[in-house]
Amino acid sequence: MLDSFFRNKEVIGILHHITRLRVVSPDKARVYSERMSTKVTSMSFLNRFEECGAIGKEGHIRGRIEEDWEGVPISNLVREAIMMEESEMYDAFSEQERKEFLLRIFSHLVFGGASNQWEDHVEEYFRVTKAVYKDLLTVRRNDTGDVEVMSMVAAIKSLGQGGQLFPKESPLNFCYVIVDPLMRHVSLWYFGYKSVW
Repeated sequence: MLDSFFRNKEVIGILHHITRLRVVSPDKARVYSERMSTKVTSMSFLNRFEECGAIGKEGHIRGRIEEDWEGVPISNLVREAIMMEESEMYDAFSEQERKEFLLRIFSHLVFGGASNQWEDHVEEYFRVTKAVYKDLLTVRRNDTGDVEVMSMVAAIKSLGQGGQLFPKESPLNFCYVIVDPLMRHVSLWYFGYKSVW
């Protein structure tokens, strides 16, 4: 299904217009993706940032001496916990938990773009993370009354020989395809990092 999506001429026309993604040979497009988990539906999952010391009790994001990591400025402990594997804080989330779409949304918002102006308190990031999560995913209550996510989320890694997802490699790049099987609707959430300098 993902191959068909990225081979569709109408879709390609729209994607070329609104993103930096390029499909040059639709017949050669072969999508390489990784399925994201949507099991976590509670914002309390992100409390681990406070538990590991990246966020203070009042929601203040703790700073640190800025360091460049693969072209990304690591200027606070939340960024360190998300990105730097050698940090003690990195272990706050397991490798499997790092595939949770809720954490991915939060991470993308925390890092932002090239001219991003960061927040010093985490509440705004939490609020927007929740709003984006609700906007992108379809949820319902199952027979036991628990919240159940119906959407399938795929992190697109490559288009094979058929095209190029991003014009430049960056750890901040992302491309997700979200499929809502109930409404038969597909959403794309994309960001191709571009330096302002």
